[in-house]
Amino acid sequence: METSPECVLCYIGQMLRSAQIVTNDKKILSEILKSSMRELADLDWDYSIHECFSKIYQAIPRFTGIEDPYLKAKEMHNKKAFQLYPSLLRIIKQSRTPLMTSIRFSIAGNIIDLGALNNVDVNQVIGIAKRGGFKVNDVSILKKMLNKSEKVILVADNSGEIVFDLLLLKVLSEMMNNPKISMIVKKKPILNDVIITDVPKRFFKELKNLELDAIDISSSHEVQQFKEYLNSKVEKGDLIISKGQGNFELLDDIKGVFFLLIVKCPVVARYLNSNVGDFILKYNQ
Repeated sequence: METSPECVLCYIGQMLRSAQIVTNDKKILSEILKSSMRELADLDWDYSIHECFSKIYQAIPRFTGIEDPYLKAKEMHNKKAFQLYPSLLRIIKQSRTPLMTSIRFSIAGNIIDLGALNNVDVNQVIGIAKRGGFKVNDVSILKKMLNKSEKVILVADNSGEIVFDLLLLKVLSEMMNNPKISMIVKKKPILNDVIITDVPKRFFKELKNLELDAIDISSSHEVQQFKEYLNSKVEKGDLIISKGQGNFELLDDIKGVFFLLIVKCPVVARYLNSNVGDFILKYNQ
């Protein structure tokens, strides 16, 4: 998705909220915002929404010296999500439709997004999973893919959210007879997006065939290489799941990918002909 003029106000608001986590110094905040606005003025708005923001976000570590403002929040969200994990796993095992139940939990976990929302309560995920309505639900296509694929690639979104994704990956692993699983995370901190060091060691106990890799979305060259990589995996028949609104904004031009997200802004809502709050399980054809 290309950057919309409406996105610019959101970028600046996100930059201010993120910077205020680590400093109240008016001069530093002003420099961060001025730098962001200068860079936005020079950026090609044909870049995806996620790419544009990742480029201006680098002003925060540059001016504050703090590489990861959301580190404590990410650790807290992972911890709280794992407190819910055993009970959610029981709910899935007792469900008549374990795949659909795990998909609901995974999508509901996308509410743990500190870029789109100021305050997040991990405990709300269960209620959101029960109430959420699907605008697009391509689960029938997903089921057909399960018998054809030998590998699952998850393009992960946020810390905390990944614990709810783990539920889905566990179900897929059982249904597909222990496929190889690759989780792609961000290389550099940006908001509460997950990076390699955010992934709890427990993941490797829960998923024996798990591989981790990372992408720098502030590098347009690396983003293009990543898209080419995904295209090659689509051709090979791998099951690719992209989690979250930010990754949808980044990868919506890739065919053969399943997008799982909650719609959280009017720009994406219009693009998907949906409403803010809708659940999306979309196979990009």
